[in-house]
Amino acid sequence: MRASLMAASVSNDPNIRVDGVEKVSGEAKYAADVVRAGMLYAKILRSPLPHARIVSIDTSRARALPGVRAVLTAADIPDHLIGRAMRDMPILARDRVRFVGEKVAAVAADDVETAEEALGLIEVEYEELSAVFDPVEAIEPDAPRVHEPDWVRAHKTPQQKVADYPNSVSNPIYGNSIEEVQAALARADYVFEHEFRTPIQHQAYLEPHCCTVELDERGVAHIWASNKAPYLLLDYLREGMGMPREEVEIHLLPLGGDFGGKGSFMDIPLTYFLAKATGRPVRILMTMTEEMTAANPRHSAVIRVQTAFEKSGKLLVRYTRTYYNSGAYAAFKPAVDATLPRVLTGGLGPYTDVPVWRVEGHMVYTNTVPCGHMRDPGAIQPLLAIEAQMDIAARAMGIDPLELRLMNAPVAPRESGIGGAGTLPQAREVLQAAGDAIGWSTPKPEGVGRGVVLVDVTNSPATDYTTRLIVHRDGRAELHTPIIEQGSGMLTVFRQMVAEGLSVPLDQVDVVQTMENIEYDRGVGGSRITRVIGKMIGISAETMSKRLAELVAGEFGHEAGHVTHDATGFHTPDGRTHSVVEAASLAPSDLVELLRYTPSTEDVIHTYEALAAEVAVDRETGEVAIQRVVSALEVGKVINPIMHRGQIDGGLIQGLGYALMEGLTFEEGRVTNSNLHEYKLPTPVDIPPFESILLPPKLALGITPVGEGPNCGMAAAVVTAVMDGVGHTVSVPIRAEELVRQ
Repeated sequence: MRASLMAASVSNDPNIRVDGVEKVSGEAKYAADVVRAGMLYAKILRSPLPHARIVSIDTSRARALPGVRAVLTAADIPDHLIGRAMRDMPILARDRVRFVGEKVAAVAADDVETAEEALGLIEVEYEELSAVFDPVEAIEPDAPRVHEPDWVRAHKTPQQKVADYPNSVSNPIYGNSIEEVQAALARADYVFEHEFRTPIQHQAYLEPHCCTVELDERGVAHIWASNKAPYLLLDYLREGMGMPREEVEIHLLPLGGDFGGKGSFMDIPLTYFLAKATGRPVRILMTMTEEMTAANPRHSAVIRVQTAFEKSGKLLVRYTRTYYNSGAYAAFKPAVDATLPRVLTGGLGPYTDVPVWRVEGHMVYTNTVPCGHMRDPGAIQPLLAIEAQMDIAARAMGIDPLELRLMNAPVAPRESGIGGAGTLPQAREVLQAAGDAIGWSTPKPEGVGRGVVLVDVTNSPATDYTTRLIVHRDGRAELHTPIIEQGSGMLTVFRQMVAEGLSVPLDQVDVVQTMENIEYDRGVGGSRITRVIGKMIGISAETMSKRLAELVAGEFGHEAGHVTHDATGFHTPDGRTHSVVEAASLAPSDLVELLRYTPSTEDVIHTYEALAAEVAVDRETGEVAIQRVVSALEVGKVINPIMHRGQIDGGLIQGLGYALMEGLTFEEGRVTNSNLHEYKLPTPVDIPPFESILLPPKLALGITPVGEGPNCGMAAAVVTAVMDGVGHTVSVPIRAEELVRQ
């Protein structure tokens, strides 16, 4: 469970990534690069129908094909249900298929070509059933049942609240009662109600899901997979399949992108059963078409927002109902209530100083691809709707949209955050900075629109994390962590923080990815890693420095409390200074600090970012040209400015895609743009000039999150700018035909 040592001895430049040389040289080994002796290659037969009963499956011809080593259907494996929180998904469809792309059978063969040929020899007879694809239609009384309500309640998690309407997965509700909301609406001067829709967005990572499973002579399953959370994977295998930890060995690998999509079990359970059936290592590598049709993309949603204002423009009521399209299963959602982490904060939006509010999250089954996590899960959908409605309301009330936001930006002191409790939010400051930079008040030509939006950038605390800090007797420091590097540069930042905490040069620090002697670690996610692991590194480094000071004191006859430590070394009362290398050499053996840490509300922080965009819309062709984008952020301590800026720019690009071009399209439940030729992503020629403004850092806030906010704000800023340019609402992704002058 120990990955190769990420040694960073080549440079003390903090901008050189510890994994950079391996990746740019092609030496880095990803899941698809793993080759085991005697390895077989597996392919999956998937359902062509969105909803059907399986009448029969005949695999005899496939089994007889030379080179085929195993053919599995549900009848050949235990009747396990798997999932991250709610376990509602079979490994292979047993009696019914519920979406186009669901796994029905699998073949392991000597090569990919033989496996694919065998799939064509499997005969499946289906009895087609009525299907439902829209989450609002799915909750109607006469809607087809994707799962029976009694079955859902029998399999729900303890925290999951299943609604009384059909196809409910979970229905968390927050805030005031309906009666209180209605009474407040009746008192308001202005009331606005709108419905918005958002698409399913794929994470579009470069590396598709891949896994290899090999059983050793003891029956231990060795797993190499594109998975970002190894301990969660152990949980999923134990809870869903009864596999104890001692029967699983996970080999840590880097990820070729994640964006929330690499935290699931995906095809690992099926690969395990193929390896068990054949007695040989088996690999399943998803094609991009399979990724687009059967992975775990961002939920589409229908959002209904009711908002009320005083005549002055002050917010009185916000009532948000978001109907998230779960797809056919809830298995890819790790939230304990089987919804999404940002249902509440996303539904309330960044304007939190509102007297009466209610947020409803409706997670609904449909006969479409099961959805999971993508950056800021649950927030981007309602936030886009809220910001679009703020523009509609501002113009209807005769108030400038920026002024309306400034008027309602939160001003109440923060309630949590390391050192940040009681500090005032800088929401108004970022809004003003973004507006000024985009030239909000300057005249603009016809067809040019400007939009400015506010985003609440936050993190989630999750559960336990573990690090091991080692100082060897030669003075070298090692940080052991099971955190998977998914491309954001976390290992490089860890190295910087260890070096700073121990006051040693960067080239004296190594980062080791390992699970050895580490009981548990929650893994990557929630914009919390640098903040939480950074705090842990600080705690361990402080303890380690005290131990080194005690060694110096003992060696030279001083009281321990009289030996001080700073960036230059350990200082004794006699005026001498001893380096970390000298202090470590006094230890009888390597010094080790193992820390398991449970984040609390103090580790959660809310900061604010404003995004502004200027667009030009050609009303004859519907073409949208983004001329400028400005982001203004409230920040705490920035560890690595280049990587920090990279997170901002990357999020902006993802938000640009969400607003203008991305989104799976369906025809009777079948994905019609299931490749990267038809599923459009932003390319370098699509990227407008970006300007990022960082407010003066508030170090009391600690390390603040940045990765997930920009993608939400960028999409909303583009939408509001286009609305400003054309004078009416638009859908997402924005279509040229909506913008052509009628």
